[in-house]
Amino acid sequence: MARIASSISMSDVHNGSHIGVTIGDLCPGCGIEDIDLSQGAFASLAPIGDGRIPVQWHFK
Repeated sequence: MARIASSISMSDVHNGSHIGVTIGDLCPGCGIEDIDLSQGAFASLAPIGDGRIPVQWHFK
């Protein structure tokens, strides 16, 4: 279960890009293993056109 307002670090497993984000809300349409990022956060990891990317993440 996501912890609202928790900070996480995540990285794209293919290119190694990494960012820190704060969980703002739950994503009712997402799967249990999915993380729905803002476009800005996603663009920091990979091109928007990639759609879905595999990431590794952990709570800060």
